[in-house]
This record gives sequence, structure tokens and C-alpha cells, in this order.
Amino acid sequence: IKRPEDILTHSPPIPEALPEVKAYALGETRVIVNSRIIGDSEWRSAKAKEIFFYLLCQNKSANREEIVTCIWPDVSQAKGYSLFHSNMYRLRRALFDTVFDTVILNQNGSYTLNPGVSLWFDVREFENNISQAKRYSSTSQYCIPYLKEAEKVYNGPFLKDFYSEWVETLRRELEHKYLEVLASLAIYNQKEGKLLQAIEILEESLDIDPFQEEIYYDLAKCYLASGDQNSALRVCRKYSNIIREEMGSKPSKRIEELIGGITSPKQVIIT
Repeated sequence: IKRPEDILTHSPPIPEALPEVKAYALGETRVIVNSRIIGDSEWRSAKAKEIFFYLLCQNKSANREEIVTCIWPDVSQAKGYSLFHSNMYRLRRALFDTVFDTVILNQNGSYTLNPGVSLWFDVREFENNISQAKRYSSTSQYCIPYLKEAEKVYNGPFLKDFYSEWVETLRRELEHKYLEVLASLAIYNQKEGKLLQAIEILEESLDIDPFQEEIYYDLAKCYLASGDQNSALRVCRKYSNIIREEMGSKPSKRIEELIGGITSPKQVIIT
């Protein structure tokens, strides 16, 4: 007959819960594991952190050759493999060995994220909200909550302190998607008569990409609709100057017509 203490002694151990991971790549770069922020000193190398985010962004497993090609495209194979192993060691130390082995799976030399880990990744959240919004017509009110959530999640350029080709390519793609989100939200606010909100969104879009004629035009129209002719004229002239100075060309006919329409009825004083 087994004694109670024997039953307790020989009971199988309770498996540890999988860690919770939060990763931020849009704006300030942060990784949080079980409420613990991994500091820069713990990564010991920017490349170790870059490998982690590279794996986060993959929809499939990646082997050593693929990772080396993306992270160190200009070094020899032998040097690349050496850098890979040293930085994977740093990544393991940053996450702690036990966490690393549960977050990142190594299956026959291919690395992938454990699908069972509780992972919140701002890039994934951003793109998921855009996908949900696209289930509806761009003019439907049902897509707006998803677009607003995507706008909220996007806090800046993707991995802004990293300059590998894969990073810059994805950074441009995500920025383009964000500009589309802003454009849709601006149109929605204009239709709802929320001109101040639309103006704020359009101004933010131009801060990111100052060569968008459509946005300048919409912004000027919003200012006109709100009764602010001076700001509308300022916007049009700003675009005209950028086009002339940066691209050596003239503004489009509709921008010139808009300027003419503002200035012809009466003299506008720029403040």
C-alpha cells in the first residue's frame, strides 16, 4: 500500500507554463518576456535582436543559410556561420535558456517560433487589423474600428535602428500600408464632417511622405471647407515649392487651379 508521501514524491512534475512574449518593432523596439523587459545590455548585440525579429516576421521556419543571407549578406559563408552561432548564443542568453527553448524551436536545423507560445507582436497586430478591415468595403463603417486599431498600433517605422535590406524592404511595405490606413480614415472623417480630425490625419501622412499630391489636395480642400483659406493656400504653395525644388517640375493643373481659386476672389494674407 502506497503511503501519501510516496504518491506525492513520485507524481509526475507539473509542466511549466509557456512564456508570454510581447514584441514591439513599430517605433521603439522592445521585447518583454513574462513581464520582464529585455534590455540592450542583455542582448549584447544588435544582430542577436535582429535575428529574433527576423524569426518573428517569418510565416515559416528559416534555416541557418536563410538567416545568414538576410542578416550578413556581404560576408563569406564561413564568417556568416560564425556570426550566426555567436549571435544565436547571445539571443539564447538574452531570453534565458529555458525560455529560448520554448519560444524558438530548432527542428533539424530550421528555426521557428513555437506556435503554442502566447505572443503579441505589434507588426502582426497591425497587419491583422488591416486584413479584418479589408473584409468590408472601404466606404463601410464596419472597417473603421479595425483601421483605428491599426493606426493605434503603428507607433513609428519598423525597426528604425536597423538597416539590413530585409528590414528596409519590410519597413517601406508597412509604411505604405500605414499611409493607406491614414488615407481611409481621413476620407471617413471628411464624410462625417469631422474636418479637424481629417486635417490632423492628413498632416501626419505628409510628415511621413511629403510627396503625396493627393494628400496635399485633400488637405487644402479640408482647410477650405473649414473656412481657413490661408492654411489651404499655404498647403498648396508648400507642395508647389517641394515639386519645383526636389523634382524640378511644376505642380499639377488641379493644384494650380486650386491656388487660383483661392487667390482670385480676393487677396489672401498668409499668416
